[in-house]
Amino acid sequence: MRQLFASLLVLFALSAAQASEVSEALFAKHRTSVFQIRLIDSSANQKKSLGSGFKVGEAGLVATNYHVISDSVYEKDRYRIEAVDDKNVHHTMTLRAVDVVHDLALLAFDKPQPEVPSLAINVQDMLQGESVFSLGNPHDIGMMIVAGEYNGLVKDSRYKRMIFSGNINSGMSGGPAINQNGEVVGINVASRGNGIGYLVPARHLSQLLEEFPQQAEQKLSEVAGKQLLADQEKFYSAVTASNWDMQDFADLTLPKELHTSIKCWGDSDEVKKRRYDASSMQCSNNSDYLFILGGRYTGFIEYRYKWSKQLDLNRFQLYSLVQDNNTFESYAFDEYEESWNKDEVTPYSCKTSFIESGGGRWRTVYCVRAYKIFPGLFDVGLLMTSVDHNDRNLSIEMTVAGISETSASQLTEKFIRGVTWKK
Repeated sequence: MRQLFASLLVLFALSAAQASEVSEALFAKHRTSVFQIRLIDSSANQKKSLGSGFKVGEAGLVATNYHVISDSVYEKDRYRIEAVDDKNVHHTMTLRAVDVVHDLALLAFDKPQPEVPSLAINVQDMLQGESVFSLGNPHDIGMMIVAGEYNGLVKDSRYKRMIFSGNINSGMSGGPAINQNGEVVGINVASRGNGIGYLVPARHLSQLLEEFPQQAEQKLSEVAGKQLLADQEKFYSAVTASNWDMQDFADLTLPKELHTSIKCWGDSDEVKKRRYDASSMQCSNNSDYLFILGGRYTGFIEYRYKWSKQLDLNRFQLYSLVQDNNTFESYAFDEYEESWNKDEVTPYSCKTSFIESGGGRWRTVYCVRAYKIFPGLFDVGLLMTSVDHNDRNLSIEMTVAGISETSASQLTEKFIRGVTWKK
């Protein structure tokens, strides 16, 4: 037994040594192609955000994450972009193309570019367990390489990010994730913590390089808006055309998970000493938000159900209890709302109605606000409260960020029809 244990230790040591040798060789060969990307506030002449990037393509462009330089898309005069090479030489850059949906951007050198090779891109499917090496500049402490493995795609996500079993820290965003041949298989984008990171598949970067000539002639804020609009229209047209999963909930049947990217959780409180029963369910696509700028996100959908039934309350007491359900509680109407300014979105406009649907009568509040920076996109909110039962109540809240008016109307209409009282 001791001999077997000793043999395993030797094999592990050899494997670790071999991995270390591969990391050393890749870092030595490709470090000159990787840059630190800085977004500089022109007034303060200080960096506002940091990321990483790498030289790619025949035109000698530098790829990075959209979220690293996003503020410069909307306030071009306020910010400038710099790339710092491995010799600590600062190069001024111009943003040339974006893919806001997949969090990618392409930068060009303003002056003659450094004579370093572009990294090759590999868009072939990978096997789970294959070695991947992430490069970047974490926490502004210097260029590093992190060894890990590819562990498939994020399950049920709309955007199919790659799972990297390695630490991607702040400042590494936009850096390349390469295979043992030094080919880019993904782009660092986010960390889940505990040694799990996310990568944008390299095929999206390859596609952006193909679109680069057309984008170079357009205003990039308009390009980003068109990308968001096309993405949401594709998603919500599929959602509204599909057959939704339905679920029994208290005295009703209602929509459950509208799409595989949406997950639901539930809770209930039926302790007998309580004077009423309460149950709740909440559903959202909390892994598929899209970064826009400065801590603002879009692309999320959330809906929640709150059920209350009296045990020994009278109807006035029950009515007082459920009044708290008549206000929006979701992220879109709370912290998220306060993060926007009047130059970016309009105020919410709300309409209250009483409708007959699903065997019951409902009070509805429907709220809409428009994105000024992305014409055609809106945030919407729907509140529904049952009003025809004295001893029970269902309150529903639905919020959707970044959707067209047409898609919002179709989605909420189908959603309302899907809520029915049991006979």
